[in-house]
Amino acid sequence: MVSTGSLFPPFGTYSAGNSDIEPLIVVHNMLLSHAKAVQLYRKQFMPEHGGRNIGVTVGPFDYEPDRDDEFSYQAAERAYAFSFGWMLDPLAYGGYSCQMREYLGTKLPKFSQKEMKLVKGSVDFFGINHFSSVYAIDCLHYSTNCSSCRHHHAVLGMVCISGYRDGVPIGGETGNAQFFVVPYGIEKVIEYVQKRYRDITIYVTENGKQHNS
Repeated sequence: MVSTGSLFPPFGTYSAGNSDIEPLIVVHNMLLSHAKAVQLYRKQFMPEHGGRNIGVTVGPFDYEPDRDDEFSYQAAERAYAFSFGWMLDPLAYGGYSCQMREYLGTKLPKFSQKEMKLVKGSVDFFGINHFSSVYAIDCLHYSTNCSSCRHHHAVLGMVCISGYRDGVPIGGETGNAQFFVVPYGIEKVIEYVQKRYRDITIYVTENGKQHNS
């Protein structure tokens, strides 16, 4: 999911700012800036230079349900929607995903009709940086597991993520504590993107693993 970093409350210790809201504003303005730059290039420079293949790359995990129940499957879907959909849904469809609108409500900025037309289709491809799978833990119905977790917030889909379940890692450990060797993860990520964004070219821009020495 899009990281809010460790700057402002509730994700940091500085006295100003609000990381529950400000990332939404930043991403919204970033999408508009991207779309305007693409519009300018396509109108004024592309005819002469012939450039193409303008894209946006995201770096999601593959999200696996932490439990075999409906709440956990919904949490995994929510994690996908917030990690992919936050950036890519507006570029593909002109607006944010239904999951984001449901859980963020009025905190989520809105595109005007003009902005929706500007943002939609402002990419030729989506790039995927994928390195690992994680478990998605539902913080709505299993809040006792997430009460001290920084992902226990609507801006991150009310989903906590972990590479471990009952102390067992999701895959082979690597030189990076965040990443595990889960071969099926990249296939699931690509299948998800293909189903959600059928008409847009996909490139795997980064993929790999880092072994312990």
